[in-house]
Amino acid sequence: MNPLIIILIICILIILVLVFFIVSIISSIRELNKQLDFIGENKTNMTISIGASTRSIRKLTDRINKVLVACRNREIETARKDDEIKETITSMSHDIRTPLTSLKGYFDLMCESDSEEDKDRYKGIIAERIDSLGEMLEQMFIYTKINNSSYKLEKERVNVSQTLISTLLSYFEDFERRGMTPDIDIDEDVFTVGDEPALKRVFQNLIKNSLNHGADSVTVRLKKAEGKKLKISVGNGIKDGQIPDVTRVFDRFYKGDKSRHVNSSGIGLSVTQKLIILMGGSIEAVISDNMFFINIYLEELANVSKEA
Repeated sequence: MNPLIIILIICILIILVLVFFIVSIISSIRELNKQLDFIGENKTNMTISIGASTRSIRKLTDRINKVLVACRNREIETARKDDEIKETITSMSHDIRTPLTSLKGYFDLMCESDSEEDKDRYKGIIAERIDSLGEMLEQMFIYTKINNSSYKLEKERVNVSQTLISTLLSYFEDFERRGMTPDIDIDEDVFTVGDEPALKRVFQNLIKNSLNHGADSVTVRLKKAEGKKLKISVGNGIKDGQIPDVTRVFDRFYKGDKSRHVNSSGIGLSVTQKLIILMGGSIEAVISDNMFFINIYLEELANVSKEA
């Protein structure tokens, strides 16, 4: 056979193979576009599926499916957080409404009263309600902020002992008003790597929780634990019939005080838990000898890597 004919036949075969290959790619791309259009126009969990095709098209399909799954997971997480924030706002609005209503009532009483003694008493109650409202709004702001996935703590060397002592001193008058003398045992100059304002907020939440919901005894401990960790314990006596559920105390809006006489947001311990986790620590709630304890474990500075 003439060599030219052989070459021509080979060229034709190559061209046919290339045409088939190109047609197959175009067909796969059209199918990809069709399925992507359907996914984009409909709320569906389907992924892209392509039958027999080239290896490159199959790899492209796998990558598209990974992106689709990742986007859906982000959408689910975003929707969950949106629902959580809406629920937070709704519940906080309910808690805020009560002190706001009482504020108006006491303000009217103060305006109508002719007794300076009564006016001073009403002023004190109004000031207390305003402080309570401010605290609720602050907790709500912090809770919303730390639930943002982009939120990061500014970590630095922190003297945990000084931070805990200074926070305790700021509540001296509150302890006096309630006739409480806290049992304090704090090791000196214990350090960690963390965010000092966040750590102070943690201590404030724990102390206020003990003041608001505890009985006549409060215990505060800061000790070195095993494994070069430090342990902070804040405990309080348990009121009759108000044993907190240690499996739920860190849930949003959980309140062991079913009567809800205390003006609080119910998210203080939830905020505390999130802040401790962001600082790389752990937290637990335990009941021992009719005492309710929140135990926090953080790394000692000597055991924290420089990259922390």
